[in-house]
Amino acid sequence: MAELPASRGERRSCLARRLVLHLFRLALFVLILFMLRDQALKYRLTQRAADPFELQRIRKFLPRAASLGSLVPPYQARIINDSSGEVLGYVLQTSPRCDHLLGFSGPTNVMVVLGPEERIVGINILASGDTRAHVRQVREDGTFLRSFQGLTPAQLGDRPRVDVVTGATLTSLAIQEAIVARLGGSRRAFRFPIPPMATDVAGLFPEAVAVVSERTFVEGMSGPLYQVLDRTGQVLGTLLRSSPAADNLIGYQGPTDTLIGLDLQQRVVGIAVGMSYDNEPYVTYVRADPHFTTLFNDRLLPELAQLDLQREPIEGVSGATMTSQAVAAGLVLAARRHLQAATRRYHVNEGYHAWTWSDWATGGLILSALFVGISSARSLRILQIGWKLLIIGFLGLWQGELLSQAMLVGWARNGVPWRNAGSLVLLAAAAWVVPVVTGRNIYCTHLCPHGALQQLFRNRLSWQVRPRGEWARVLRAIPLVLLVWCLLVGMRAWPYSLVNIEPFDAWIWRVASGATIAIAIIGLALSLLVPMAYCRYGCPTGAVLQYFRFHGRSDRWSLRDGWALGLTLLAAGLWWL
Repeated sequence: MAELPASRGERRSCLARRLVLHLFRLALFVLILFMLRDQALKYRLTQRAADPFELQRIRKFLPRAASLGSLVPPYQARIINDSSGEVLGYVLQTSPRCDHLLGFSGPTNVMVVLGPEERIVGINILASGDTRAHVRQVREDGTFLRSFQGLTPAQLGDRPRVDVVTGATLTSLAIQEAIVARLGGSRRAFRFPIPPMATDVAGLFPEAVAVVSERTFVEGMSGPLYQVLDRTGQVLGTLLRSSPAADNLIGYQGPTDTLIGLDLQQRVVGIAVGMSYDNEPYVTYVRADPHFTTLFNDRLLPELAQLDLQREPIEGVSGATMTSQAVAAGLVLAARRHLQAATRRYHVNEGYHAWTWSDWATGGLILSALFVGISSARSLRILQIGWKLLIIGFLGLWQGELLSQAMLVGWARNGVPWRNAGSLVLLAAAAWVVPVVTGRNIYCTHLCPHGALQQLFRNRLSWQVRPRGEWARVLRAIPLVLLVWCLLVGMRAWPYSLVNIEPFDAWIWRVASGATIAIAIIGLALSLLVPMAYCRYGCPTGAVLQYFRFHGRSDRWSLRDGWALGLTLLAAGLWWL
């Protein structure tokens, strides 16, 4: 970093100008991110109105499919009918409910086709905000999408992970998580398909006017949970159904569906016996018995789940002993399954947040890069060569983790994939924070595998080309042109893969496109003649990182500030239109 002016007043003035300018630069960057995000939300809202289900896609799994019926609970799936009106199965999509589950640079919308017994018969990718190469790799993989076939929603919850697609790990993990989240690891109540209404729970919640489904992946219910609302929309409590958990508990001649009313502290306020396949007079006796229906009141849900019906003084209803005992056993089983499923889902989510060994290794490399790049160790040639080979081998060839515009625009539009891309998030954080704190662009100089490879190629030929004058100014404008293109693609949601303008995807050679590989080869070849050719004259990501570097001349308005302001105005115009 250049030395500050000698006098204290000059130093203070210089520092104040630098801080103001850096805050201005940061504000422009944040504003562009906001507009990219907001534009993506608008685009998704317009897309949701269209029906994404084409019969041709569905016939791939159910050849007799002739028409689509209405939405049915609990998954809000469309019924699939044949030409005679017979129900063949159900179809649903993971978007928009699971759009928060991101792969490399965005969510993937997946169509899930279920058979009449709610086993998955087919998976099809409808659209994706992820990079085209990664999605293509998932589509072409022979086993990943087929690995879900034959599974029920409950079985999905018991299998927290499946084999991911090599070269598209983050994309396939996000698809798997979205499928599990959308189906909730639950199974539908086949025997009791009609959801409860406010009139069914009037005795439990007198002020109830509406009952709405509250099934979510995080909660991971074994059966549907519902919110009970009053006239103002306030939540009075929740309902837990005993079905489908208790569908195999037979009273006198069939199962009974019971609603467990819970207050806001998850304490039982009462039960309401619903539809039943048991002998109706016996069910009526249970419904009408005020003692039996209040036996479970004031118990917290965990207490109900641990209730021992053999030891507790739970008396059956006279004249309907078998029916009432089945109802009581169903309440305990439903509470137990609900809590077990919720715990399992919690740990599944925890697993997606848990750090892997590669995340720890990347964190260690970042700390080591700070030491190598800032200390006097950077002058040791052997250490520098060994470091470059380590970065090329681990972050490049092994992990394939490089920052790119495709990734940054994807994150701006869809959110940061904290769950699955811990290493990339760490690299991005280091790339932005370290230049501001230390004044050194540590990512480009010591963490980027493509930059490290160019450094090894540097000065290998005796004849070198160093662009000057007008040629240098034209070449330096290339990153700006690419940034304008990235902004247009991001703001207008054009169907163009931004990985094709940078060489970084070539490190994941299994999914790399021809354009990416060509840019990588040409850039590396030119770096033999022009030192660090791609980094200096072709990398839009490096240009963005360099713009935020805190250095001796960053207290002055520069041409780059004018470019940044122009990009912001362009984004604002696209956002406004």
